[in-house]
Amino acid sequence: MELKARQLVIDPDNPFAGDLLGRQSEVENLTTLLSNLNPPMVLAVNGRWGAGKTTFVQMWASYLKQKGLPVLSFNAWETDFSEDPLVAFLGEMNQNLGEYLTNSGAVTESWERCKKVGGEIAKRAIPGLVRIATAGVINVNELIQGEAVELLGTAATDAVKSYEQTRSAIGEFKEMLANVITEANMQLPLVIFVDELDRCRPTYAIQLLERIKHLFDQPEIVFVLSLDLEQLCHSIRAVYGEGLDAAGYLRRFIDIEYTLSSPSPEVYIQQLYTSFGLSEYFEVRKKYREFQYDSEHLVQSLCWMCQTFDYTLRDIEQLFSRVNLALRATPEDRFMFPSLLVFLIVLKDTNTGIYRAFIRDNGEVAPVIDYLYSLMPKEQRLNNFHFSVLEGLLLASKAQTDKSCDERLLGYRRILQANEAGQDEVQYAERTYADTIIHVLKDHTGARARVSLKELFHRIELISQFKFPEQEENS
Repeated sequence: MELKARQLVIDPDNPFAGDLLGRQSEVENLTTLLSNLNPPMVLAVNGRWGAGKTTFVQMWASYLKQKGLPVLSFNAWETDFSEDPLVAFLGEMNQNLGEYLTNSGAVTESWERCKKVGGEIAKRAIPGLVRIATAGVINVNELIQGEAVELLGTAATDAVKSYEQTRSAIGEFKEMLANVITEANMQLPLVIFVDELDRCRPTYAIQLLERIKHLFDQPEIVFVLSLDLEQLCHSIRAVYGEGLDAAGYLRRFIDIEYTLSSPSPEVYIQQLYTSFGLSEYFEVRKKYREFQYDSEHLVQSLCWMCQTFDYTLRDIEQLFSRVNLALRATPEDRFMFPSLLVFLIVLKDTNTGIYRAFIRDNGEVAPVIDYLYSLMPKEQRLNNFHFSVLEGLLLASKAQTDKSCDERLLGYRRILQANEAGQDEVQYAERTYADTIIHVLKDHTGARARVSLKELFHRIELISQFKFPEQEENS
């Protein structure tokens, strides 16, 4: 059972295999851009949660490797337990630079010296107190000016001493790093991907950006930061105060920003369908004739609901996770009625009052159908097969307790009789719609009743007890 969407594994030999979101053209265009810009450069790949940033940068890194460019990848969130990001970053570089470094003594000596000096810089870092006190808006060089020292007092004096002690070390670090890159005889530029920066502690994220800006601004290096700029701004303001222009502050570290295109709900739902392993789940159920179209009904219902309520990618994945749990809790030989299941889950979120009244034993179907009608104009719903199936299931679920269902059924039978000879498009659509509802009612009421509202309600209440923390991006 897949509780979370499967992480797409990137094939180094075919980076775009399984590229369900059509990212290849974006990767190729950005690669062309890189080839026409002169480093040093910091590029931010911006995207909301669920936009697929992690998979995107992994595809891009593999693509660049295929092109012969040296690539390093650093997951910031996995290392924010470290006191200083420079230590963690140098550790990751040490592990990943091996394939690019030659066995020459010059390179080895330069890199060892580079690591040693980097460690010294980390130990002499400017105190976090000053960064917080100044909200990062005072450049470290400005701190050595007399007025700034007087303004900030002892904390600034300590920072100045720390900075003066590390200035020569910073120069040596940059010199040694340049030697390493030159002597390693790599095809340039060196592209360093930094992922999930927005998930880090705000102080850690800012420290990492400072390190990148002040220590790695080399003509041979390009940084690609994968992040949600809006979320990172929120995190920074939460620490440094709402009055801080967080976006303006971040622009000090970022040279160019690219916003990752958001997939359409249909494309994203299809991707989630695959990632959650539902293809295999429905394949097993297809041995039962009654379940042949469950998969289609599920996808169409999800697409319609998500478009109707303008769900974000986060909303879509949360809904998909809940639907997935309900499906997995259903024995393979039992009816699940995907259209009704999806609608009731969404109804509970969007109009709890109508939902609660409907699921009572004496609940009426009319308010729910009226609400359903409000979601789509008549001319559209008459030509929407899944809409008619859903209305039929709602009527079937209350056919034994709500007499108004009989009245609606009679109304649809009259439509069939009145439009029997009708030839225009409207009459044909009305007849088809009525015919679908009558067939659904025939199959799911009386002695052959298969819709148990109580069973669906209990299943929905069950999944409501589960909480879904933010999941890692999987698109």
